[in-house]
Amino acid sequence: MMEDLDDDFDDSSRYDSAYGYRPPDHSAKWARLRERIRKNDSTIYQLPFETLAGGEIGRAKPRRRPAELFGPLWREGEVALLFGGQGIGKSLFAVQLAESIARARGGRGVHYLDFERTAAQFAERYTLRGEGGRPLTYRFAKNFHWSGIDPKQKLPDSHQKDRYAFLRECVVQFVHNNDVEVLIIDNLSALVRTLSGSMGQRLMRMLKLATVVYGVSILAVSSAKPSRRVRPATVADLPGGHAMADAADSVFAICRSTMAEDIRYLKHLKSRSGPVRFDENCVAAYRLGRLDDPPARALELSDPDAAPPADARMLRLAAAALGHAADHPEPGSGSNGAFLGLQLLGYSAESEHLRDYQAEALAAHQSHQKRLRRSPNQILIDAILDGSYAKYLND
Repeated sequence: MMEDLDDDFDDSSRYDSAYGYRPPDHSAKWARLRERIRKNDSTIYQLPFETLAGGEIGRAKPRRRPAELFGPLWREGEVALLFGGQGIGKSLFAVQLAESIARARGGRGVHYLDFERTAAQFAERYTLRGEGGRPLTYRFAKNFHWSGIDPKQKLPDSHQKDRYAFLRECVVQFVHNNDVEVLIIDNLSALVRTLSGSMGQRLMRMLKLATVVYGVSILAVSSAKPSRRVRPATVADLPGGHAMADAADSVFAICRSTMAEDIRYLKHLKSRSGPVRFDENCVAAYRLGRLDDPPARALELSDPDAAPPADARMLRLAAAALGHAADHPEPGSGSNGAFLGLQLLGYSAESEHLRDYQAEALAAHQSHQKRLRRSPNQILIDAILDGSYAKYLND
């Protein structure tokens, strides 16, 4: 190609002076060169742009409303970002969501890219010992496809110094080769050296471009910044902060509740395609453990307006009841209890999950003990002050 270019623009006749020189017209040669590039250069792609002239814009018809993959938190054609703390259950939630979509969407496949576990480790998570020590393994849907790093494969020589770039290229090639429709990536930290700064934003933009070019729907799983404080979840908890969240279509967090060790809650932080339903005033509370119900039914979000908000006592009672049902499944329930995931308990304000219940219980106990140690005169004075003595006299 470059040899042809040199031949076309070879000008052996030179002027000793620039006086009277007129540059030759190379427009025809440029046209021939562009035509050769168009025919021979395989690096020229079909651009993923849709162009409308001024008169066509008003006549543009809206496309069909994208189907919901997980309520308003993730729709078709979107890049959704799920994040949470270490060991909080992000992967359990992502696998359960993938299994739910695979069973609900008929022939459409869901691909789960797992950069954290081997195939044996993944299978062990969804296996338990039954009667007589016999292993019981959950049977995933046929449309659920798990993929992990093959330890036998080595990095090519061209990427020995940057395995992150190689894995990013592999993700795009994987989507292209397998005609992927729904993709879940666990975890984003495997694709870049660090998610902080601009790296996280650039990675999310790459995934967004993949949704445009290939029509794939992507859920990206990320860890949150480590923090010892109990506080409301915000996009600032992402390693890449607001810049990383801006590149996503939807952002939601899975958080640990202070109500009990096995209670988690989901909070929706951003949506490009609609209003945020599950904000700090109405988060979805879940129990983490072995499931008695099918994974899809246990995870499915319902209309929060149809049910009154639950307090800590109600959610704790619901979690205890679900735990008992999972430990003692009813015959014919269709569950062997091998699936480890989350089950919806109800909806509440986020503040209910941030209270220090141990400190409140200790303060209540100390107050009760103090009341028991009061003298008769103190009891009479307190009764007069709170009005209970006057009520006693009137009765």
